[in-house]
Amino acid sequence: TILTNAALLSIVILLVNFIRNLIAILNHTDIFAGFDENKFRKICAMFIGYRSTNPKYSFSIEKSDGVHKKLDLSMHHAEKAEFCKTKDTWVTPGIPFMIYITAGFVAQLIFGDIILNAIITIL
Repeated sequence: TILTNAALLSIVILLVNFIRNLIAILNHTDIFAGFDENKFRKICAMFIGYRSTNPKYSFSIEKSDGVHKKLDLSMHHAEKAEFCKTKDTWVTPGIPFMIYITAGFVAQLIFGDIILNAIITIL
């Protein structure tokens, strides 16, 4: 129960990233300035990361390809990658899964199994 709750709670960061990027776009901020990417990769990047002016404890998903910038949406090993120190770059948060396991434990204590409660509520 704790692990399934943790897996469900780990999806929350995807929604937070998308809402953060959507708000930036609605505020007329060009979050993809200088990028040569198709719309599908931009939408994927909106879920995976965000444009940070001062990244801390995040991993860069941006790489420079000469004149244009590219989004690097490939998987990286968290223990071998270094945290991003570049200002104004696209990053993905480096949240350890232990945080989600702890949140899943707390959710299990308060609500029980999130999936089971959702199914019971729907029925």
